[in-house]
Order: sequence, then structure tokens, then C-alpha cells
Amino acid sequence: MAEFENLGIDLSFKTDTDLSAKQYYLVKSDTDADTVVISTAHAAAIGVLQNDPTSGVEAQVRCRSGVKTKVIAGASITVGQTLESDSTGRAVAFTYDSDGGTDCYMVGIALSACSNADEYITMLTYFAPSAQ
Repeated sequence: MAEFENLGIDLSFKTDTDLSAKQYYLVKSDTDADTVVISTAHAAAIGVLQNDPTSGVEAQVRCRSGVKTKVIAGASITVGQTLESDSTGRAVAFTYDSDGGTDCYMVGIALSACSNADEYITMLTYFAPSAQ
């Protein structure tokens, strides 16, 4: 059995841009709820991109909370850290933003660590708004 087997937890979305270099990045809904784009800092990410679609090709997005996935890190991460999206769709340690925690969204918990940005880690997904 594959380490990150799809057990009916990935959903298909449209892409209007080339995401072929963004596999395992965090994505969010575009203005059209059927379309995904790379997530931004503190955004409500809906999942982790599982494939590498070009524009117009279906994106496979791991959306369900409580499952493992690979994700690309935006900085060093330690095991157990709560994660959110940075400005480029990479996972970073969760922090409240300057407006006191509104518009902050957690995406998961780190199950493995990394020392640098652009390394892959394993994350337990948990897509939810934060509570301060």
C-alpha cells in the first residue's frame, strides 16, 4: 500500500493557470468555487495539490481533514507545529496575523521536520479557521 494512498479523499477542480511546478503546494478556491489557485498568506486553503496540472487540466486536491499528505515547506518546521500557508502556498508555522487572529486559517500539523524552505514534509491535514 502506498504511503499516501488516495482513499476517496482527493477532489477534482479546474485550473486556469499552469500549476505544473506546484505539486504539494497549498491551494485555495478562486473567485469561481470550481477553480483552484495557489494559496496566499493566512488564506483559507482548501487542500494540497496532489498532481502537476497545466492550465485547463484537472487539479487533484487533498481536501479532507485528518489524513496524511506531503506538502512543501516555506521555512524550517519542527514535528508537531501547527501549519498555515505562506504567501506562495508553502506550509509554514502558524502565527496569528496583525488583526488579532481573524482571517487566519490552519492547514495541518507537521508529522515530520525540515531545516529549510522548499523541502517536503508530511502533514496531517486539518483545514480550519483559527480561534484565538
